[in-house]
Amino acid sequence: MTPGVFTAIHTWGQDQKWHPHIHFSTIAGGVTKKNTWRDISFYRENIKRVMSYTIDFRRKVISVRKAEGLTIRETAKQFRIGKASLVRWLKRPEPKNSTPRKRKLDKNALSKDVEQYPDAYQKERAERFGVCKKTIWQSLKKLGLTYKKNSIPSKNQRKRQAGTSAKKTTV
Repeated sequence: MTPGVFTAIHTWGQDQKWHPHIHFSTIAGGVTKKNTWRDISFYRENIKRVMSYTIDFRRKVISVRKAEGLTIRETAKQFRIGKASLVRWLKRPEPKNSTPRKRKLDKNALSKDVEQYPDAYQKERAERFGVCKKTIWQSLKKLGLTYKKNSIPSKNQRKRQAGTSAKKTTV
């Protein structure tokens, strides 16, 4: 498969100062030998696997550092890697195994949880379901449930209500 790529040369940064740099991008697919299009799916695990340094390379870097008595800065410069990466490798040369995230939240279970614990915080629900607070918030929003506990309208809402009722009476 032949993926599509494109580059852009920029000479200025966002602050309009001289900052020459190149952007290199790939498209999310390519043309096969049979001249058909094929999508490429990049998930976090695939990107980590592709972009991670091999364990052999990591061990080589660590052994050269030890054999030559180099500092972290010198080793990073010699191998053109980040100092933070080298520090991580010294603690643990093997990359962490990532577990796939749970993508879907059972909406029925969430509805039952809201009925059972109507005053629970999103953080508490997130802990019960093993997801982040944002997932809970998005799911509640899709279900049409809100967390507004104050039934008294805010100052801005009162102004809007007063403005709309005033417009209705003058028409």
